Amino acid sequence: MEFDEFVKKHHWYTSFWADVAWVLLGALALFFIFNSQYATGKIGISVNMESASPIEPKDPVIINFSHPMEPAAVEKNVKINPAVEVQFSWENNNQKLKIKPVHYFNSGENYAIEIKPQSSFSISRLMGREAEADNFSFSVSEMPKVVSIIPVSGEPNEKIDSNVVINFDKSTAGYDINFVVEPFNDFGFESDNDKKTFTILTGGKLEHAKDYAVSVKEAVSDQENGSKKLSEVFRANFKTESEPVVVPDPAPNAVVSAVPEEAVIAKIAEGKYIDINLAKQNLSIFEDGKNLGTYRVSSGKRGMATPTGTFHVMAKRGRAWSREYKLFMPYFMQFTGVGHGIHELPEWANGYKEGANHLGTPVSHGCVRLGVGPAKAVYNWADIGTQIVIHY
Repeated sequence: MEFDEFVKKHHWYTSFWADVAWVLLGALALFFIFNSQYATGKIGISVNMESASPIEPKDPVIINFSHPMEPAAVEKNVKINPAVEVQFSWENNNQKLKIKPVHYFNSGENYAIEIKPQSSFSISRLMGREAEADNFSFSVSEMPKVVSIIPVSGEPNEKIDSNVVINFDKSTAGYDINFVVEPFNDFGFESDNDKKTFTILTGGKLEHAKDYAVSVKEAVSDQENGSKKLSEVFRANFKTESEPVVVPDPAPNAVVSAVPEEAVIAKIAEGKYIDINLAKQNLSIFEDGKNLGTYRVSSGKRGMATPTGTFHVMAKRGRAWSREYKLFMPYFMQFTGVGHGIHELPEWANGYKEGANHLGTPVSHGCVRLGVGPAKAVYNWADIGTQIVIHY
């Protein structure tokens, strides 16, 4: 059979297989092109990281692609340093990739992401050309930090009915927080809506003159995979006030030392006021011009004199602590903005109490000292706002 005759006889056969061959060649070419398009960048795919840095430990990192991607080809070429176990999810027709930690990213850590999805069948690979990787970086937020605590650490004279208030620099949502008060741990706690301020409710069960420690522990919450061991991030200490000594009240009109009442003349005719005569080292309490009691005092020594003028009771505290002089000041009534006050004879931390033999002599650091008994009587009688006149 001649060749021309064979071609005419089998034309349908050769035409069909020629078409099949062209289709296969075309598909193979497209396969190579699509497998090389991200690697070579010739078709113009762009990549960017959507997530703002820093992120929270359990937040995903979001990568956007300008074209739909083949998930498997991308995921196998994603590298994260430091290494962390992650899971992938795709959205927006495979153009948005979410990289989420299986557990969590480490707080305070800086991470680098490299994406280099080049197929082993790409044209660039066959030509010995490596694709340029897209590189991104992000940081992870620090864990919440304690910025303040009440009572302040080191407080030596805290009330036994005080609650403990702890403030963080940001919300603790997403974190496991544990508070431990030692040696007492039977307490409740409450927080504000933002979970930034926590109050440990002691229920008035703290003991007198006892050292306490407050420990704050935290970790990233990981309930899906079991809780992680919490690490201590803050510790504070304080001591509660000593048990008060009960002393009998003097009679309201008692006079300590031989000071005749007629020697003290009221300067204010109406209401309550306290009169302090620095020359005579006496303190008198008046109500509506009537002298209710005159007591011997000890005011500021030379160079640290008690200020003169008209003042008022600004604040009252049953047992104040002087950080500067390291002593207690029972029945303290403050009358100046720099800390001057009227109080009972001071006591030191070791239990030593100033003797009454100094009353009548200016020996203090500027405050006005009263004896045991009169100090409590004046403290209970005076109100916040009661006027104080100090003169020579």
